[in-house]
Amino acid sequence: MADQVFVGREREVAQLSRFLDLSLDSQGQVCFVTGEAGGGKTALASEFARRAQEQHDDLVVAVGQCDAHIGIGDPYLPFREVLCQLTGDVDAKLTRGAITKENASRLRKLVTVSGQILVEVAPELVGLFVPGGKLLGELGKAVAKKAGWMDRLEELAKKPKPGGPGLDQSQVFEQYTKVLIALAEKQPLLLILDDLHWADEGSTALLFRLGRRIEGSRILIVGTYRPEEVALDRDGERHPLQKVVAEFRRYFGEIGVDLDRARETEGEQFVDAVLAAEPNRLGKEFRQALFQHTKGHPLFTIELLRDMQERGVLAQDEQGFWLEGPLLDWNDLPDRVDGIIEERIGRLEEALRDIVSVASVEGQDFTAQVVARVEEIQERDLLRVLSQELDKRHRLVREREEVKLGEQYLARYQFAHALFQQYLYNQLGTGERRMLHGEIAALLEELYQGQAEGIAAQLARHYTEAGDDEKAAGYLVQAGDAAARLFAHVEARLHYARALEALARLPDTVANRRRRVDILIKQVASSWLAYPPEQNLVRLTEARRLVEELPGPDGVPGSDRVRLAYIHGWMGRIHQARNELSEALQHYREVLPVAQEIGDPELIGFPSNAMGQILMVQGRVAKSEPLFRQSMTALEQTGHLGYWVEALANHGAALAYMGDYAEGMSELERALARAQEMGSEAICLVYF
Repeated sequence: MADQVFVGREREVAQLSRFLDLSLDSQGQVCFVTGEAGGGKTALASEFARRAQEQHDDLVVAVGQCDAHIGIGDPYLPFREVLCQLTGDVDAKLTRGAITKENASRLRKLVTVSGQILVEVAPELVGLFVPGGKLLGELGKAVAKKAGWMDRLEELAKKPKPGGPGLDQSQVFEQYTKVLIALAEKQPLLLILDDLHWADEGSTALLFRLGRRIEGSRILIVGTYRPEEVALDRDGERHPLQKVVAEFRRYFGEIGVDLDRARETEGEQFVDAVLAAEPNRLGKEFRQALFQHTKGHPLFTIELLRDMQERGVLAQDEQGFWLEGPLLDWNDLPDRVDGIIEERIGRLEEALRDIVSVASVEGQDFTAQVVARVEEIQERDLLRVLSQELDKRHRLVREREEVKLGEQYLARYQFAHALFQQYLYNQLGTGERRMLHGEIAALLEELYQGQAEGIAAQLARHYTEAGDDEKAAGYLVQAGDAAARLFAHVEARLHYARALEALARLPDTVANRRRRVDILIKQVASSWLAYPPEQNLVRLTEARRLVEELPGPDGVPGSDRVRLAYIHGWMGRIHQARNELSEALQHYREVLPVAQEIGDPELIGFPSNAMGQILMVQGRVAKSEPLFRQSMTALEQTGHLGYWVEALANHGAALAYMGDYAEGMSELERALARAQEMGSEAICLVYF
């Protein structure tokens, strides 16, 4: 009864419609749908989106979802999903029913516009938020190769690795914001961000930036979250969404649709609406008893009715109307949502229960091929069971998408609700969980051979739960590196810290000490502006001590000059930030000889520019000018445009101070022009 049917919630839909009306009038809005697990947040957002598109022919909807298990460690996940859909990647969301066929059609038609806007105003997002190759493929389906910007897109798609120190998080946020604002000038946007209680800190920061910048655009952002999850601390700190929601309330006023509060006043109407979805002869007494039992909780109400049908407590007459059966006894029915889930799972055949139990260890989303191998079932047989038994009959899972890896396809499925997955996972014993995490991790590694970096955070979780610290440490570092390239510094620091914890549980070998040194350096690189300088100096001092004790390439302790150079470089930067210029110079002078010896342009470019800045502040401009020139030459090879522009501006200023005003102004104007192209005029304006 009421299977996948949206009922009630008319007042809440009307609330969301008012937010949409304001956004369509170029008053961009952010609002939130809140409620407990199973309270109908996703269903409400989906139904609102469907109705909104029926009413507005040009409205485009994009949906991003956070992940319960790796969302915190997978930077910008909901926003990457949103941008991928806006640039034509819609098949996965369409398969799982997250978007309608009509919306998928609108998104595909938008791809030529969104592709061009992405290249023109946010080129750095290609590879960071949108896979360049996939975007080229989507555009290839939509347009002939005739526009000049397509050539530029091909160049961007070939970039070896996204990100780099020439760009920062603020610029990434600015480019993302510009893309949405530019798209909203063409067609209004409705962006749904589901399960924000699992969002990473980078996503909440980007959400805050967007909320403050879309006020003049036709954009409505609807976020859903569980208040009880957001009220909890995360890693000992306040949940990042708390502050964002508080600021938006202060800025926008009332922005919430509270389903828990609505249930207190509208629960009976909801129960009536659920029952009215199918023909029945269930009287007032039954309706009141159902409400008293479920309190109008959407998931509990629907699942309890389904349970009553399956057990014969409700039966259909010859005309197809549902009636109370003779065995109806409310005292025999579960009185909590977890109770009804237990009843549902308990009626599964043992083989089916084993399948979903294994699947629950991978997460709310799981891979059919992984489950097939763990359970030693033929892949075709398992796919039939998932589709026919567990989806259509028991309605516990649903197909999510197919992922192509080389010559093979992986079938991805999703539990119908997170509560089903959580229940199954919690029923497993500690030892069984540990072993299954290890098996699943090894199988995922095998399936993603050569592409495992893309699921590093997922593999790190599984190996951590499996107690395999060696493997966990390696994938935690990979996940940290990926987060750092996305400028998700909080997530990078979290992964690196956990990698150090895993290493601390391993034998104290020379190799593991070297790994510790590298992680300490990366930890500082991802947090040198976020953490107090004293903490970073402690890390670097520890790294330096380890390097001086460890044998270098020639076997002599302390002879690993390259690692020492990186440590000195970061020590110099931290001392410079503290205005301890003499100490900073001493460290930079340790870096340059090694950098020039190994020919590392990054290791040459950054310290040269920093030394030049210190010397110019000290009045030794003539000595700073060649350092700026050296920095420019080196940084130009790296592609780090932001730092190259900074070095160019510094060089222009040095020339002007030395009396060569014409050449100095020419350099400064060139630097300003490039900075304006990047949206980073602040690099140069100090000199004008």
